[in-house]
Amino acid sequence: MSVSLTKRTPVRSVASVVFVVLLAQLLAVIYVCFLMQRYPVYVIQAGVQFDYFEFYKSAHQVLHGINPYEGGRMFMPPSSIVTGFLLCWLPWGTAAWAFFVLNFLVLLLALKRLADVFTLSDTNRLLLYGIALIYFPVLFLLQRGNLDGIMLALIVFAMTTQNRVLRGILLGLSLAMKLYSGLFLVLLAAKRKWGVIATSVAVFFVMQAPFYRIFVSFVEALTGRAYKFKVAENISPSSLVDLVNPTAYQLEYLFYVAWALLLVIRIKRDVATPLSKSWPLYLPWMFTFPSLVFPYTGVLGLGLLAYIISQSQRRRLYTSEFVVVVGFLLLGFQGTAWSAMMHLLIENTLVMYQVCALGSLVMLIGATFMPAPGGGAEPAAKSV
Repeated sequence: MSVSLTKRTPVRSVASVVFVVLLAQLLAVIYVCFLMQRYPVYVIQAGVQFDYFEFYKSAHQVLHGINPYEGGRMFMPPSSIVTGFLLCWLPWGTAAWAFFVLNFLVLLLALKRLADVFTLSDTNRLLLYGIALIYFPVLFLLQRGNLDGIMLALIVFAMTTQNRVLRGILLGLSLAMKLYSGLFLVLLAAKRKWGVIATSVAVFFVMQAPFYRIFVSFVEALTGRAYKFKVAENISPSSLVDLVNPTAYQLEYLFYVAWALLLVIRIKRDVATPLSKSWPLYLPWMFTFPSLVFPYTGVLGLGLLAYIISQSQRRRLYTSEFVVVVGFLLLGFQGTAWSAMMHLLIENTLVMYQVCALGSLVMLIGATFMPAPGGGAEPAAKSV
């Protein structure tokens, strides 16, 4: 894999290639739909803001003394219901579109922060925004109305602030939205940042305090959530087991071991690097968790892509970074759209979705072996 994307200005070419490939895929979907005389479907149609409805409904249930974790689809921490309280006073149709706009603005805010922190050029800023707007996980996020964009924004601001107390507060808020952020507590423990950890944990439990009556129900709902390999939208690489042997669920545990081993390798490579510099490299572990992970969690990949773009402004791509870019493109594959059209040609359209899971795996492997920020452990790939 000794291939670099450019000779002299890798970043402009990298960002351009990513944008062009994703845009070409969307245009291909539109053109094929035109030939087949059918509407393009980019996300499985489950209703506008299908996921946010759970937070909206849960807010109303809590206000009426009903436990939202009994018999529903609610698996997020009780504190996440706060997002439902924000708009529960509005009629559902109005609240749905209001949250769509809010989610979109928060995502743009996170992207702007990434562009500012990584000092991207004007051209690369526009390309980053454009990539995000045609990226499958972002489309999935905005259609379903989940909280991964908010989680990304909180992580980005937490890991790029110099104030340790504020970092702990923002990480705690992110953890209160979705538990994936707990990965950073493990990384902070490896760096012995006990103060930041204590602040994050304190904020998390303070956020749970108003919901103490249902917290145990949340834990029971979370631990009792069934693992389903055959959910088409699962972007965790563990879903690839279904292609090998649909009955071999025990292989899931092997991926747990591999996932943890790659994380240890990554941590050891960053032993001399502050987490405030290396944090983007850990984002893939959050959307490759060995369980049911939906595409909207893939928006975290934008943080790593922005980092790679910024590094490429200073030097050529390393092989591992090129691998991450390939994985990013695979994760942006429009599984829903292609499956809707390819069902006439192939019997098992599930394989169309597995491209995203493969992309997650490729990004995980590439991120594992990327050199530590500021280091040069890996030789640059040769230019073509």
